[in-house]
Amino acid sequence: MEYIGASGVDIEFTSVPISQSIDFHFILSFAIDADSSGNPQNGTFSPYWVSTLTPKAVKSIKYIYPNVKFLASLSGWSLGQKVLSWYNPEDQDVWILNASSSDFSEQL
Repeated sequence: MEYIGASGVDIEFTSVPISQSIDFHFILSFAIDADSSGNPQNGTFSPYWVSTLTPKAVKSIKYIYPNVKFLASLSGWSLGQKVLSWYNPEDQDVWILNASSSDFSEQL
């Protein structure tokens, strides 16, 4: 399993070692609850992904490795070297309201 996408590190699927003999899962993140410095934004998600991780790249790696699976996720553990701490909001109701009204989907 490999978390990939919103870490701030340029990468391609082919950079990750994959064995054809086992199922392999990519957890692909596309938005984070942090600004570009990694500061939490209280549920206001922003689009953030590596430009090389496209639908075409997913199709290509699945052609080479049919055992590869993908899971789309929000946020992540880190942004570059900074660990994110979005998972403990002061006001959960405000966080949920902000998260559900984030406009990142319009920018995809």
